[in-house]
Amino acid sequence: MSRAMEELKQLAELTGIPVAATPFKRGIIPDDHPLGLGKIGTTATWMALEQFKDADMILAVGSTISELTTDRYGNKIFPENVRLIHIDIDPEEIGKTYPVEASVVGDAKAVLAQLIATLKEMGVTPPELSELPRVKQIAQTKKDFKEFLDKVDNEGGDRVRRVTIFKELRKLCSRDAIIVAESGGTGLYTRFAMESYVPSVQPGDLAIMGSGYPMAMGAAMGNPDKQVIAMVGDGAIMMTLQEMQTAAEQNIPVVLIIMHNNFYGSIKYKQVNLFEGRSIGCDFSLPNFANLAKEFGLESYEIRSRDDVGSVLKKALDSNKPTVIDAYIDPADFVPPSKVYAGFVKERQM
Repeated sequence: MSRAMEELKQLAELTGIPVAATPFKRGIIPDDHPLGLGKIGTTATWMALEQFKDADMILAVGSTISELTTDRYGNKIFPENVRLIHIDIDPEEIGKTYPVEASVVGDAKAVLAQLIATLKEMGVTPPELSELPRVKQIAQTKKDFKEFLDKVDNEGGDRVRRVTIFKELRKLCSRDAIIVAESGGTGLYTRFAMESYVPSVQPGDLAIMGSGYPMAMGAAMGNPDKQVIAMVGDGAIMMTLQEMQTAAEQNIPVVLIIMHNNFYGSIKYKQVNLFEGRSIGCDFSLPNFANLAKEFGLESYEIRSRDDVGSVLKKALDSNKPTVIDAYIDPADFVPPSKVYAGFVKERQM
């Protein structure tokens, strides 16, 4: 909230400390930065889990150190006896969930700037990042993680998986494009697998279904010079479907990508894993959203196979008009293939 991204990056480069985002702010440091780890939490990236496992000290900046960040507290992600330094503007957050070794109460941007200045006064100079062993380790884990996501993508055959769309979007949209994702299976997947270079827009701890499209329209109106893409599940869009009229009426150039599989992915995943493959109340016969969008007066496209993905996304992004893409997703593509999240579900943390 204090827009401390640049100070965070400067501190990381000055000290050689890698950076992981909390669950809803992947991109706080670019994922392709040598010290960028993606995100920690219940759908953590491999790089973040690896570095946290071996950490002897964690500097938490502006974080509530929540249940999702730590995978239900304890030592599942934060190592036992790890030393914690906590910076937060709210003194009530300091030491609330984990004991701290040191703390600073203050605005993140101001505190980080002061910390950088103090370190430089002490004679600290930036290391050559490419020579640091942990940077080489991070680079190798990133390569392994990318190959894993490629495998997940290719397992779908001709069917479209969310990773298919994420990869093509990254080729086509600008680095500073605003990516909006909400709750549910699509939100979980975006946080896990969508490479980010700036913080994505998320609904936060309340995990509000249906919030993605309205948030994207607000972001587009506040940032008319940037591309805005909203990735929303088909169950979620049914809760705010009427906002297509708002986008058409106000000519708000959001590209809305609806991941269409005719069920609540996150809820169904929990049910089939906890109740011997059974599920209830989460399968639907949903409409053709491209046709609906056309009725509202929006540009609209369908994606039904992998061959459609690149060309459709390019047309949508090039149009600079309010656009809806109805993307028919492989039904096997429930939620991100994260072992941490699978454990979260199987231990009945609903």
